[in-house]
Amino acid sequence: MVRAALLETPIPATNEAYSLRKFLIEAEHLSNDTYRQYARALPKPFAEFPTNIGTSKRRMLIEERRITFNAGNLAALAAEVDLQTIFVAQNIAFYLSDPSSFPFDDDFRGRLLTVDISDNEKRAIIELMDLSDISSFPERAGIIGPILLRTNVALPLLTPDVVKAIIVNSKPVDKQIRLLNLLHEKLDKNEVREVLGQLPDPYSKIQTGYTSPTLKRTNENTELASWLNERDIISSVGTPYWSNDIKVNLYRS
Repeated sequence: MVRAALLETPIPATNEAYSLRKFLIEAEHLSNDTYRQYARALPKPFAEFPTNIGTSKRRMLIEERRITFNAGNLAALAAEVDLQTIFVAQNIAFYLSDPSSFPFDDDFRGRLLTVDISDNEKRAIIELMDLSDISSFPERAGIIGPILLRTNVALPLLTPDVVKAIIVNSKPVDKQIRLLNLLHEKLDKNEVREVLGQLPDPYSKIQTGYTSPTLKRTNENTELASWLNERDIISSVGTPYWSNDIKVNLYRS
């Protein structure tokens, strides 16, 4: 009865009603369903987390946007990285407007790449990261690659070593080829061959020698063969007599 009455009547945002709002937000004894309903009914965010509630209710306050987003409240979640991640994700535009105000490292930024924010926001997070040692974090490199593909962006900060790590650790192979098509200008001829050598057959055979690897005729492979030929990494492109595949003719040395 009391809950129904409270939820049917808007909770005032006045100073006089502060005690009621404080009682509701600190009500650890309530069931999670009831607490979420009350949190959703609060008229405005609180300045800080209550000290006496557990993780599940702190998460509800974050999800219902009932706690002000700032560095102090993030610090209050220092022992709960999952909650910190959700809190930033819920306020990602605010964070990206002034990222220097928040002392996050690349491990935390890597976590943000896995949550439900837009690809453009994820790309902006990647631009904040130091990718110089990305080869030491293959899982993170494999997350970054598809984001670059979906945003169709070759970031200026991508060095050859970073590009190689991103391509090699992205899966499956069709994504690797699309990334190589997107980023190949960051690599010299030897580096291109190095990347190809770490991909599955038949791509790994595109080196030098007396063979002529064949690729299935897809848009990605057609683009790949075209720029390999234009950059003089292979000697020519043809079509086998027996199929419509792409025949890649190699330099012998």
